[in-house]
Amino acid sequence: MNDGEPENIQLFNQFTALILGRLYARHPIPTDIMIGHLTDQKPDISQPTTARMRAHWPLEAQVAIHTIEWLEEQGYIRAGRKFPFGMADARLTDRAWEILRRPSSLEKSKTWGELLKKHGSQLLSKVVDRSLAELADLFRDNLG
Repeated sequence: MNDGEPENIQLFNQFTALILGRLYARHPIPTDIMIGHLTDQKPDISQPTTARMRAHWPLEAQVAIHTIEWLEEQGYIRAGRKFPFGMADARLTDRAWEILRRPSSLEKSKTWGELLKKHGSQLLSKVVDRSLAELADLFRDNLG
């Protein structure tokens, strides 16, 4: 990962890739996306989950749930049901599907979605970090 970026941004990039890769691999079948799919640093589920309580969760759990919510707010994923620790029956939106179907600049024979599916859990490599930066540019160009 990029050592120059704050830990929360590094986690956000990692979780975004994992979520999009997971949904791409199962598209169009609805798939659950929970904190536990992204990190072992899970909050105590026996406690109430108010915004105030979330502030006391481990950093990885906070970034995981907020990444899930951000992807939905930005229109990249759609949820069937929302829970305090994730969402059930999540799917890529048409906009995200179209972006992930584009050929990658790293491996012309693979789409961005295929790369995320393949490398989702190996995001520490510089190649994948570079891919994420280019993929982020694609998403940024398609906002709106």
